[in-house]
Amino acid sequence: PESVSLFDRFESHSLFPGMKFMDVANEILFTFVSLLILFAINTRLFHFNQASIKITAAKILLSFILTWILSNLLGQVFVFLHRTFDIPAIDAMVLHPLRDFIMACLVTSSCCIIYLVRRQQLVLIENEQLQAENIRNQYEVLKNQLNPHMLFNSLNTLRSLVRENQDKAQDYIQELSRVLRYTLQSNESQSVSLREEMEFASAYIFLLKMRFENNLQFDIQIAKSFEDYRLPPM
Repeated sequence: PESVSLFDRFESHSLFPGMKFMDVANEILFTFVSLLILFAINTRLFHFNQASIKITAAKILLSFILTWILSNLLGQVFVFLHRTFDIPAIDAMVLHPLRDFIMACLVTSSCCIIYLVRRQQLVLIENEQLQAENIRNQYEVLKNQLNPHMLFNSLNTLRSLVRENQDKAQDYIQELSRVLRYTLQSNESQSVSLREEMEFASAYIFLLKMRFENNLQFDIQIAKSFEDYRLPPM
């Protein structure tokens, strides 16, 4: 109100007689310094800047009351300096309680907003960390699914087939691609049909028989009625 009245001749004489620019400037400077002090005290005592600490309603109420009292004390100090050292200021004591209340509301609410923002940022950081951990876990699962020994053995077998029989080599590449595709996609679903699982098993058996030839035999007997049953992949 002092800064508004400064540019209104009628109010400057009726509300604040003899008010000068330096008086208003000192009031604004004092208010700004008081706010900094009050913010520092609240941050120090109640840890509003630490999102890991829980802020309760009782702590917020205590912060408001303490800020109101300290704001009143700072105002009294400013009045004492004004009267003792003749520091330019406005003699309008009726506005001081209202100003103290507004400053207490401003400081406490701002501290709460800062706390909530930091809390939200902490939650976002934790979510990002969980997502990164999930991606790392998926990567590890993917590496485990791609068994390096199986892959190296398959490539060695393929090299031999390319030299001996290119038609068999093409069939081998096709079945190997089916095995790898199923292996990589198996972590995307919780269950697959028995038909899909047996198609993968047939492709894998083909790779093994190409490697071991007649030394490896399989006997698979599954009724057609079971093909739609569900089971975990792999």
